[in-house]
Amino acid sequence: MSFLPFFEFPMIYSSFRQIFPNFDLEIKADDIPDENNTITLGETSMTGSKQFTITLNSRYLDLPSLDIARTLLHEAIHAEMKRKIASVGGEITTKNFPGIYDYYTRYGREGDWSHQQMAAHYINTIVNGLQEYDNNQHSESFYESIAWKGLQGTTVWNQLSTDQQEYYNSEYQVFLSTGSKNCQ
Repeated sequence: MSFLPFFEFPMIYSSFRQIFPNFDLEIKADDIPDENNTITLGETSMTGSKQFTITLNSRYLDLPSLDIARTLLHEAIHAEMKRKIASVGGEITTKNFPGIYDYYTRYGREGDWSHQQMAAHYINTIVNGLQEYDNNQHSESFYESIAWKGLQGTTVWNQLSTDQQEYYNSEYQVFLSTGSKNCQ
């Protein structure tokens, strides 16, 4: 297990600290087993009453740095969702968090509700974070193709045209083969 210095991804850490000053975020790298033939790049857990840990899969740290930044943004959104749920003692209602309640009831705890909500409401947040991290060096569709990684199979993804899905997948594959592995 190794710990990643926050200065490698200051935008993510400082954003989390500004928005959620009463919660701590730790970022580390460790081996995460892949399950059901699915590659797991990262995961988020609540490790204390106000402590969240994003674990990046150490087996995939050789990906381009922009993909690692995408994974961190994706996992930071999971941390925010978990923080909201923790802030009300796990009792999600239509009064305290109607959006989370809606996705939770529609897709169920085991139905991957958080990815459904992320695809519907946070894809632009991920795109904007990637643009900021990468100093806006590419087109918006380039960043969109990276942002969708990990959200395929969601309702919103499935509503995209086949051409759009193929474009994003193709653009992502080109990015994987040419993307820089140096942090910005």
